[in-house]
Amino acid sequence: MTDISLPEDSSQWPLNPWELFGLEPNAKRVELRRAYSQLIRHFRPDTHPEQFQRIHETYQRLKAILGSQVPPKHPSHENPSSENWSHDGSSYQHSPSGNGNGNGKRSFDSPIGSNGPPSARGGRKHAPDVGGLFANHDEKRVVEAYRSLIQADEQHPSETTAAALYWQLILNPDLDSRRKPADWLLHGLSRANGSVCLRELFRQELICEPRFALSDKTGQFLKNFPANSRSVLLRQRWKHAATAKNWRVIREDLIVHRTTFVDFSPMEWVRLTIAAANHAAWSQNSDAARILETCRKEIALFDSFQLEMGSELIQFDYLTELAAGIKGLPTVGNIHIRLLLQEMPKIWNASNNVRSAIVPVLTGLLSEPESVLAELDQVVSVAPVVLQYLYGLLDQVGVAWIDDQNRPAETVAAERIVYFLTVCPVVDYSKLRKSILRFCLEEFISPEAFAATVEAQQDEALDFDGSKTLVSSSIREDLSLRFLCKAHRALHG
Repeated sequence: MTDISLPEDSSQWPLNPWELFGLEPNAKRVELRRAYSQLIRHFRPDTHPEQFQRIHETYQRLKAILGSQVPPKHPSHENPSSENWSHDGSSYQHSPSGNGNGNGKRSFDSPIGSNGPPSARGGRKHAPDVGGLFANHDEKRVVEAYRSLIQADEQHPSETTAAALYWQLILNPDLDSRRKPADWLLHGLSRANGSVCLRELFRQELICEPRFALSDKTGQFLKNFPANSRSVLLRQRWKHAATAKNWRVIREDLIVHRTTFVDFSPMEWVRLTIAAANHAAWSQNSDAARILETCRKEIALFDSFQLEMGSELIQFDYLTELAAGIKGLPTVGNIHIRLLLQEMPKIWNASNNVRSAIVPVLTGLLSEPESVLAELDQVVSVAPVVLQYLYGLLDQVGVAWIDDQNRPAETVAAERIVYFLTVCPVVDYSKLRKSILRFCLEEFISPEAFAATVEAQQDEALDFDGSKTLVSSSIREDLSLRFLCKAHRALHG
């Protein structure tokens, strides 16, 4: 492996996952880990969230590939002529040199190891060399290899052949116009639902492929997963459903999976209904409204968990209040505020990656702060909870003011504030607030520090205009102004 150099723009990255990591398909696990570590040191989740997400998902896929490699066990010393056996008791093809392909060397270029049950000694029939068939990527022979894998799956059905067929279509999607790669996953899971390898591939496919995640066939297979792993898969499926506004999927899933989760863990069921509400609460759609009402009723049924789930239930109440506030807002004219309100579901559900969800819309707001000030006032007048929520969220976005909320500005800044108020007579705060906003942004101080400085100067200088006392109280009540200044600090602090 050589040093990996990728451009900042992920759209220019290679589509081939091996090329992205600078590896060959026969790479070792330690090489994959080393490449992953090198990439995420540069593309960190806090500074490059989208690039990190793609690197992490690619790493999980490649790890699943390498994780399904099955190294051969060495033959017994007591019987050096015996065949090699895999860890699960299946035989590799015998060769005089003890390898699986008759040429003195076992190929592990593919992510698939050989499989198939050993037959009785004496007239033993060898299982197909699945690894050898998969590794055949010569353009002229790949079709033949794919057909041979299908035949091998019919004669020796196993999770190995299903996984090999899945990866063949991932690498060569034009091989089979009638099937998608995931079809082979479902085919294999229908016979070996307990397969760790196929379940992991199923999970990755559900994350990366929305159409697969939302298909009825996938919904049926989810019923066969244990409740603890099924919960994670349902959350991902609902994320895709909310993006596609396919509320039917979430509504039907809540009905289908209720009994399993109530029997498994009523508390986990309550958490799952909250997860569904996190998506449905924001939509005006009638199906989404029914989902939210169902979630309310289910949470009320299990009120015995009030103590254990206190913070989560408070968040649910906050969600419903916030979503109702946004639905009640009139249409605002500023495109950046409209975008902010449209992105609220994404911001709410961003979990630990709030910054990547909110930074683009904050950047838009701050591109014209004075013009958005009045329209933010409309939001505050109708639904103050919306801006209060966003104001509190800024502490997770970047460095915000902590120590100077009620403390006068430092000497130099204080002198500038005094000079500012000298040249800007206070007649009406509403006429002065845009100038105060611009001053705070340019001087990089908080409005609260501005207000505290005004109060301190009023106490010290008897000739200081007493009417300026009104400025400090007006600033502290001005949520729109304080929000824009805090957002500027969070982005550039």
